[in-house]
Amino acid sequence: MFRSNVVTCAIAAALAAALPAAAQTPSNQDLEEIRRQIQELKESYESRIQALEKRLKEVDSRQIIAVAILTAVVLVAWFGWSNKLAHIGFYLVFGLSVTASGQLVGVYLVFATLIIPALATRNTKHWRLPKAYAVAALGYAVGLAASVWLDLPSGAVVVWTLAAAGIAFFALEGRRPAARL
Repeated sequence: MFRSNVVTCAIAAALAAALPAAAQTPSNQDLEEIRRQIQELKESYESRIQALEKRLKEVDSRQIIAVAILTAVVLVAWFGWSNKLAHIGFYLVFGLSVTASGQLVGVYLVFATLIIPALATRNTKHWRLPKAYAVAALGYAVGLAASVWLDLPSGAVVVWTLAAAGIAFFALEGRRPAARL
């Protein structure tokens, strides 16, 4: 009872304080200030879009080939010599991979690809790695198709579909205690 009275009084006081401000019409100077701020926001947005478009146009086939070769070397090193590389080798391979792919597709997409499949399969007892690859492949395939079909930015759509695939897998797999690594 006391709590509802306090809330009612607080709402009434807020409305009473807002009445004089609502009754005033903005001056021409206030309107000009608002227009100026909107124009600044518009210019800032346009410059960011232009910078992003420039960055996307700068990616060429040489960069893609270089990252593909680096990926092949990383996979051979990891699956061929992972016992000899130990922890320092993992961090070296991980750092090279994240840096190269982050420059190519963006940090947002790289870290979503690293985190979402791992979270989705964290309770999986068997075949965890293939299931994580399947979650990622499904997220990418559906995301890229949706991006083309809906004419939306690929990176953001892939992240959203990757998240949806991860949530769906986690829901279908069931909530069991976390698997021991």
